[in-house]
Amino acid sequence: MGEPVDVDALRATTPAATSTAQPIVAGQVDRVVKKVLPEDVPNVAKDARVAMHKAANITLLMLSAMVQDQGRSRRTVTAADVKQAMTHAGFGHLIDGLDVKRPR
Repeated sequence: MGEPVDVDALRATTPAATSTAQPIVAGQVDRVVKKVLPEDVPNVAKDARVAMHKAANITLLMLSAMVQDQGRSRRTVTAADVKQAMTHAGFGHLIDGLDVKRPR
């Protein structure tokens, strides 16, 4: 494996993160994990939850930095910006799952 990522250092040096970016709350990650796990997996170990929480924060910081690095001069990040960053990050195979309309 590669070197461990220092999330605090990444957060401090990421242009998008130095403004008002907030880390994902652990409870949000827990809810997503519970929703997607099969019913026969009743529990997730604490260290696994912590690892997933850190991975979610690192991924969002990385995508935010990649969007910022695309040289956009506008203030609003669009879905197209995020999809382009995901493609560059190697997550292009996940983009089809993003085209779901949110209920209002």
